[in-house]
Order: sequence, then structure tokens, then C-alpha cells
Amino acid sequence: MPSIIPFAPGIPEQLITITLDGESYVLRARWNTWDAAWYLDAWERDGTTPIAFGVKLVLGTMLGGDVDHPLFLGGMFLIDNSGTGEDPQFGDLGSRVFLVHMTVGDAVLSSLPQS
Repeated sequence: MPSIIPFAPGIPEQLITITLDGESYVLRARWNTWDAAWYLDAWERDGTTPIAFGVKLVLGTMLGGDVDHPLFLGGMFLIDNSGTGEDPQFGDLGSRVFLVHMTVGDAVLSSLPQS
């Protein structure tokens, strides 16, 4: 089942440790005031081994698609809870827009025809 990454709205830099698909990771969401956008950084469970930095959180894209790491293998993307289709503004991440992680198994199941 896909996991919602529990970022809180209105906090400009958030660091969380989370277990996804049985592995622990350290994730940071950070607000960039210069271009009014959220970015994601990720480390292995030790918090020092880098996975990816500066992944811009944009609706309609598979985030980290160019990163060769199991964290991004199934898919990581944003869901707009309001349906407006606008990228998250400062107070939106964790309220109107959610960061979602899918495992490879989740991705396979979601691609199967519904009966």
C-alpha cells in the first residue's frame, strides 16, 4: 500500500526518519523562497550517506525518476488533495498536497486491470 510521507504544513525545513518498504530513510523537505518551491533531500538510515538532493516537488511527475536507488524505484509523487493541479505553495505540503511513496509491488498492483 502506498505511504504518505508525513510532512507538516507551514514548516520551512523538516527532517524525518521513516521506514518505507522495510528500509529506514532520512528525508528532508525544504522550502526555497527564491523560487517558491519545495525540495526533497534523502539519505540512507544513517543520515549521512546521500541518496538524492534537490528533488523539486512538482505535481504530475515521478519524483527522483533519474535517481538509481530503491527508494525511488516504485515511485514517489505528489497528490493534490484539492484537485486544483497547482504545485504546493509554502503552507500546502502536508495539507493540500501530499508526498506519496510507492513500492515496486504497489506500482505493479496499480497497473493491473481492475475487474
